[in-house]
Amino acid sequence: MQINKVFIFCVILSFLLPVFAEETTEANFILYISNQSFDVNPVDIKIYIDGKLVVNQDFDVTGNRVPQHNWQKFEFNLSIGSHRLFVSSKKGDATLEKEFEISKKHWAVVDYWYYPKVTGGAGPTPKSFSFHIQDEQIRFK
Repeated sequence: MQINKVFIFCVILSFLLPVFAEETTEANFILYISNQSFDVNPVDIKIYIDGKLVVNQDFDVTGNRVPQHNWQKFEFNLSIGSHRLFVSSKKGDATLEKEFEISKKHWAVVDYWYYPKVTGGAGPTPKSFSFHIQDEQIRFK
């Protein structure tokens, strides 16, 4: 008696699909990115985690919210341990490299800054990125 190979494949697949469907990978690294400069707008930002390109887009200082309060959210599921973040912008003429640890769930922010002259108490600020990471959800105002 010859068994149909397609039938066997479908039977095996029907047993495996519920297992895969139940597996969920909750993000343990939530990264917010924002352009804080009116002088370089939009700014191109590339973000690499452990050498892998994970973000590659332009960020507008105004966006859909109040200017400069326009963080975009990206979620990642990273392994426990040390990781390397590399941020770069050609138009913004800046780079940043940081190492960080993942031990549980973490929230982080990358901001691009540039103010060529003093305005309203800010500046002058050179072209640069900042990175902040914490173990609690970030509450933007």
